[in-house]
Amino acid sequence: MCGIAGGNLFTKDTIQQSLNDTKHRGYDAQQVFQDDEVFLGHNRLSIQDLSETANQPFSDTSGRYTIVYNGELWRSMTKYRESLEKKYEFRTTNSDTELLLYMFIEYGEEVFQLLDGMFSFAIYDKEEQKIWMGRDWVGRLPFYYYHRNGKLAFSSERKGLTKSLGTTNKFIKIVLPSHYYCFNMKARTIEKARYYKIPDRIVEEPKEDIVKNIRSKIELAVDNELISDVPVCTILSGGIDSVIITYLLSKKVKNLEAFVVSNGINEKKKDDLYYARKAAEFMKIPLNEVIIDDEYVMSNLRDTVYAVEDFKWVQVSPAVAQLPMSKAIHEKGYKVVFGGEGSDEIFGSYGHIFAFKWKDDDYHKARIDLIDKLHEKNLVRTNKAMMYGGTVELRTPFLDKDFVEYGLGIPPQYKKIDNHWKPLLREAFQGEIPDDILWRPKKTFQVGCHTDFLQDHKELMLGYFNDLFDPEKKSIFW
Repeated sequence: MCGIAGGNLFTKDTIQQSLNDTKHRGYDAQQVFQDDEVFLGHNRLSIQDLSETANQPFSDTSGRYTIVYNGELWRSMTKYRESLEKKYEFRTTNSDTELLLYMFIEYGEEVFQLLDGMFSFAIYDKEEQKIWMGRDWVGRLPFYYYHRNGKLAFSSERKGLTKSLGTTNKFIKIVLPSHYYCFNMKARTIEKARYYKIPDRIVEEPKEDIVKNIRSKIELAVDNELISDVPVCTILSGGIDSVIITYLLSKKVKNLEAFVVSNGINEKKKDDLYYARKAAEFMKIPLNEVIIDDEYVMSNLRDTVYAVEDFKWVQVSPAVAQLPMSKAIHEKGYKVVFGGEGSDEIFGSYGHIFAFKWKDDDYHKARIDLIDKLHEKNLVRTNKAMMYGGTVELRTPFLDKDFVEYGLGIPPQYKKIDNHWKPLLREAFQGEIPDDILWRPKKTFQVGCHTDFLQDHKELMLGYFNDLFDPEKKSIFW
């Protein structure tokens, strides 16, 4: 996980400003590449191949191609390295940056059909005078660009463009998930193409088989994302999603530690802290409790709005708690944390889905829509919060493509059983996880950690946002 910036709109000074404004995305190395008017910059958080040889921007041996890359390629991708090493001169031991670059050189645009990971990257082709930008299929990592008057600038975060280039949000666009872009410097044009679309299908299998497949597929997803040259830890909110991820990790990771955040301690409330303690005790893993209060929340509200680049209370209220949790994770020496993000979208576990999407066909389409729009909401909010608070990479195995495709295909008849949401996911771990944890009623993160009172401070958050990101003080909605 890192921070990237580049294009032919930056100067030596403004690319440096952009990197400084997003330095929280990686403190292990900072470098800038220049070729005439093209600048590529990188803030590195080293996780795979910790050597300096793997620092970025990274060029192939010919010097034609240079990449800046934010993300991780999963274990399933290592199979490509052996064959490519026979054709290309690799300089690193196991850098996924180098692997990605040579996969692009070898397969061109078809590489997007092969990639398995979370990523946002740009590759400069010196010979063709083109800059290619790509983002993973669901948009786990933020990626923005600014294209004006035939010139391009891109960054991992909006703040990497606003201050350095003196622009406002209304001119900044999102690099869409499941898309790649090609900026032609000669023609001064930018074109995009979609390389993936979620399949619209229903699984036609007996319930028992679906439950077994849920269990096996999420375990495979966790295995796939466990690639790392640094220790990993886990978020344990006490909700079913984080409990399942933590449970699977506890079987595979020695000395696993968990983290939970709560706005206050109330021994009588069966909240996130209560269930996190029960789950940690059951799994026999240490639980790091990050306790904040209302005063902390309010005094850190402006900083949180700046971190997540959003003003909506449903996004700021979880983030204001995620910042101190990521700081605690960092202070314990971790760079990678696992979480349960994505499960709610796959299984449609939102009140409005059950309230208004009451027809089976509507429920099915609503879940696909939630995944399609996830990059606009929870995913990038949590990524920015965790990176700003502690420079910590979040991994989300529920968003494994195979698991998502299968999960979205689970027949709507199983959306709720005996008033329990996600019934088949829970049944998949029946007999392994205690029932009082497994069948805990659904609570949103902000309710579970008690920051939901921020819904009464919407105007304050909007004011902070306008002060921070819009010099003209106009409300910008995207």
